[in-house]
Amino acid sequence: MTIYSNFLLIFFFFWNAHKNFNSIDSHVFVLLFKIKKLCFFYTFEYRKSLNSIR
Repeated sequence: MTIYSNFLLIFFFFWNAHKNFNSIDSHVFVLLFKIKKLCFFYTFEYRKSLNSIR
């Protein structure tokens, strides 16, 4: 649960940071790219922790 709450916190942080820009369109792609990277990283870490528990 903490992994996903951290992800939500990071997501809202990036979203609020990007909302302040005038040209949101160009920044949305950067935001989506960061989210994709974070999703991959967190799912990878999550699977690693699951395997270590077993």
